[in-house]
Amino acid sequence: MNALNINKLELILTFSRYLGWGFRLILSYALSDWFGLTHQSSILMYLFIIELGYLLISHRKINQLKEFGSQHLYLLLIDNSFWLAWLYLTGGASNAFISFLLVPIAISSITMSPGKSWLFSGMNCIAYSVMLYFDPHMKHMAQMGMSSHYIGMWLNFILSVVVLNTGLVLFSRKLKQRDSQVSAMREAQLKQEQLVALGASSAQMAHQLATPLCTMRLWLDELKQSPSEQALEELGNNLSRCESSLQELRLATDAIRDGKKRQVAVNNLLYDAKKKAQLLLPQCLIDWQINENNSSVLNIDHGILPALLTLIDNAGKASKAAMLQAKLEISTQHNQKDECQILIRDFGSGIDESLRPYLGKQFVQSEKGLGVALMLTHASLERNLGSLSLSQHPTQGCIATITLPTISNTKDSNHE
Repeated sequence: MNALNINKLELILTFSRYLGWGFRLILSYALSDWFGLTHQSSILMYLFIIELGYLLISHRKINQLKEFGSQHLYLLLIDNSFWLAWLYLTGGASNAFISFLLVPIAISSITMSPGKSWLFSGMNCIAYSVMLYFDPHMKHMAQMGMSSHYIGMWLNFILSVVVLNTGLVLFSRKLKQRDSQVSAMREAQLKQEQLVALGASSAQMAHQLATPLCTMRLWLDELKQSPSEQALEELGNNLSRCESSLQELRLATDAIRDGKKRQVAVNNLLYDAKKKAQLLLPQCLIDWQINENNSSVLNIDHGILPALLTLIDNAGKASKAAMLQAKLEISTQHNQKDECQILIRDFGSGIDESLRPYLGKQFVQSEKGLGVALMLTHASLERNLGSLSLSQHPTQGCIATITLPTISNTKDSNHE
């Protein structure tokens, strides 16, 4: 049983024990004449006092137990013994509430192993039989022709125990099998998600490394023909970009492997992206509209920053292809759900309307490639409960909108 089910059963057991004690107390001293209960007041009062002390002592013990086992069986046996003692002192087999013995039997069927459950049920059946056989009122009932009625009640109790115990044991076994299957499926799914995340992060970093590697190849060819300070400087800058990408890949791999996420303020994420974008697109004019009063915090992994840089890189290339001086606008806002949105606007030629529904969801053949970068970005955002949408700007270019839940929204979703 998982921790949630154990906590629920502990609450039910604790509440039902005190409820049963109070119910029997009321029956014994307020409703005994109505239900025909006979008892010896002095002995019964001592029994209630001892049981109350036992409940108070064992209450803490139940909450400390982490799983159902032999200790719970002992507590249930003691509880059941108090019920049997009360039944014996208030009429025995003639007590109208003797069928309440089915309640602890049901609890044992759900929480205990089949062997212990059948042992517990057998003990209650024997106790009922002994009370029926030694009941001093049975001779009087026989004279009134009521003995067959109590024997029928006893037989009905035995059959009810067999049916109830068998059904609940089988039902509990099925639930345990289902829980184990669900747990195995969850572990398998987690491994698959980790592999997909690692593959997406690796491919994303490889995509980022492609541009500086191609650039270094060109500058190396330039150096072979005529060495220059500019070529060496450009090689150094591109090497720094490669080192940064590899460092991000290592951090992302460690985080995905350990299943860890980090809490990052939106402004800090944008500042990190700004520093890396200066290396990624040094010739691009980027207008960073960062709201200093934005206190939103995100719970994300290390794959979000590479995804953001990929979108910035694509936007920069689109702007550069349409104008001499490439420029971008990056801003933030909140939607109606109080989710954080990061907007990246380029000044390119926009997106082909026929391709927009498929971008980020499948490979799309176009003059600029296959849309692999957008697919990887989309996968990284989905892993962090985020989304990506592309839309045309009314005047020129395209707007890529990244939507991510904030810490408060994530807690509300988990609570629901």
